[in-house]
Amino acid sequence: MKTLTTIFTKINIGLVFLLVLFLPVQIYAQEQVTQEELAKMSLKELMNINVITASLNPQISFDAPATIYVITEEQIKVRGYSSLEEVLKDIPEIEIQKMTNATTYNFISLRGIGGNEKFIVLMDGIQINSTAGEPHYVGYNYSVENAKLIEIILGPVSALYGVNAYSGVINIITNSGYEITKNKIHASYGSFNTTDNSIVVGVGNEDVSFSLTGKYYQSDEPYFPDLFKEKFLWYDHQYKNHGNVKTFSGDTLTLPNIENYNTDINAYFINARLILKNFEIGYNRNQTYYSTSTSQKPEYALRSDDAHNTFLIQSIYTSHNYNSNNEKLSLKTTISYQSYELCPKSAFHNIYTSYQPGYGYASDKTVKFEEQFKYKFNDNISVLTGISFENINALPKIADMSVKFDKDMAADNQNLYYIGSNITDSEGNDLTIYRDFYYLEYQNYGSFIQLQTNLRSNLKLTLGCRYDYNSRYGSTIDPRVAIVYSPFKKMNVKLLYGHASLSPSPFRAYQYFGSFYAVTDSLGEITGLASGFLHLPNPDLKPEHLSTYEGSFSYFISDNFLISANAYYNEITDLIALGYTSNEEFKGVNIATVERQVNKGTASTYGGTARLDAKFKISNSLSLNSYLSYSYTDGDIDGADIRFNTENVIKGGIDAVYNRFSLSPRFIYHSKTEYTEYIAGNSENFTNDAFFLLNMYFRYTVFNANKFTSTVFLKANNLFNQKYYNVEKEGTFSTFGRVPQNPIQVNIGIEVQF
Repeated sequence: MKTLTTIFTKINIGLVFLLVLFLPVQIYAQEQVTQEELAKMSLKELMNINVITASLNPQISFDAPATIYVITEEQIKVRGYSSLEEVLKDIPEIEIQKMTNATTYNFISLRGIGGNEKFIVLMDGIQINSTAGEPHYVGYNYSVENAKLIEIILGPVSALYGVNAYSGVINIITNSGYEITKNKIHASYGSFNTTDNSIVVGVGNEDVSFSLTGKYYQSDEPYFPDLFKEKFLWYDHQYKNHGNVKTFSGDTLTLPNIENYNTDINAYFINARLILKNFEIGYNRNQTYYSTSTSQKPEYALRSDDAHNTFLIQSIYTSHNYNSNNEKLSLKTTISYQSYELCPKSAFHNIYTSYQPGYGYASDKTVKFEEQFKYKFNDNISVLTGISFENINALPKIADMSVKFDKDMAADNQNLYYIGSNITDSEGNDLTIYRDFYYLEYQNYGSFIQLQTNLRSNLKLTLGCRYDYNSRYGSTIDPRVAIVYSPFKKMNVKLLYGHASLSPSPFRAYQYFGSFYAVTDSLGEITGLASGFLHLPNPDLKPEHLSTYEGSFSYFISDNFLISANAYYNEITDLIALGYTSNEEFKGVNIATVERQVNKGTASTYGGTARLDAKFKISNSLSLNSYLSYSYTDGDIDGADIRFNTENVIKGGIDAVYNRFSLSPRFIYHSKTEYTEYIAGNSENFTNDAFFLLNMYFRYTVFNANKFTSTVFLKANNLFNQKYYNVEKEGTFSTFGRVPQNPIQVNIGIEVQF
């Protein structure tokens, strides 16, 4: 157990770090729509808030040509959201399987389409997840502490945003410097030595303003051998005491060193934004460190210090907006640069690396230019068009290296070889197999056009199409059609069609990993090499294609009671999935199983959501804002059930605000989840048990004056301490299949505004 001194020291270190960087900035309050005014709005008034992400054209969310969920600043405050992960888990048709993916830690699905790289994350319209489509962690590394609105679109939006706007788009819209009426410092501590600290500061006026947001999250995470004893019997009785692990043949191997148990996770986020009238300059940086062994059985993987991935993403941009005097013509020019890196200390430590640290490295850099042109002919017709150019330099993921990659030295000069191959046979022949490296430079040229017109006062039409040519894999065409009809003021109906493309990222097409072992004769003499498993590149990989057909309706029973429903059908062709061959030869060595990404088969997902939203004002002091949704998702891949999918999900919650108190209990119910586990070359179907989770956030404003506010809060996840599991993504003999999840987690904290 850590002492209280250690606990508070850790919080103070985080606060001092943030304060030293950011505190010197001062704030000048400006008039704006306050959180209190936002809280007093009816549901109908909230639906009239302008959104931008669905069409790059401001319009009320009720009429947006997409299925869109909008999270307001007031909801972020009352529900205690501090990271994007916390927001997404409450959104219908979004499912997060935590700790189930060795590469990305969590595995996020939108409408049954799984993959952290299959949707894009924007901040103020600028992409802040990998622009090259590399899969990585999406969660605590994306702060929402300074968010004014979060717009979440479900369904393809490639017609506007290009490839990888495949299953959806998330846009975190922040307060500019002059909109930040008070600086904010947020600090908390709780279970598993978890601390979550952030700061938001701003300065300026409508012409010139600057804002800065910083966030740091750290958690030791639970010690699962005590919580899930049946899953960790091997760890307790074999590895921890003797250093025993299992080999591909099923034999027991004793390792010379026993590693300490470590599944820490930490993340930080920095965002800076400078506005100079029509010019804007922004910088964003986020980094995450997490275990690569959480989904794997302890007999096949070590939960060690070095078994962690570290991702770093940075982006910087400048943009200029021009609006004509008659407000009919507008131009927006954006130049951006992004770098993505799987840092050199990233490593696996498992059976596939022969129980040695298998280091990984990947990087890419993207320079992008985009010009948008919008012309409003009249109140009923507008046209938006644009062009873009991207230049991408990438070194696709190199995995399972015996030493850390030196990013300051050319890869070809580092003598990097496959783990286990650096041996000499009995005749003195060097058997070392050196790695190949794929330095990529490619370009993407894009253009799009969108027409929006009011055919009648209650009938709106959106037509759009985008063409992209990529010098690595060819061209894609992504159209969209949206009809929004309001038979009367309280109801609208949407009919939507969209097509999207998913790029075969450098990671999917070129990554490779695995290890070798020595082959001996009956006398124990080394005669050669062999491998039980290798993952090899496929440079000929092509894009996936998705077509979505969707219908929805919304109806206001009253200004504060809304019912809505939607149904969708997704059809996927040229599906990118793992393919396997047996006894393939690689560089003269026999490989028992070779795995590579291939385009094979088709898939479909279908389903929908029914939702109730209600807002009640009980008195001048007490208001309730509630929601309840039921979502159904199903589908198939070449006639078989889609994997990692939960058919029935219910989500609901109540935001209660009373004077200085607020309480927000929210629940999630997941039905059984189907998945397939591969054991010794055979597949076996399993079912994940249904579970119910209750999360809660409570806050109390201790002091509230014009220039200073202090608030204490308590956040509790899995309040009933449910013992539950998420589905595991890889589905191999070495993985859990059902991955144990965190027990109850409680954090307490303080927020100061000044």
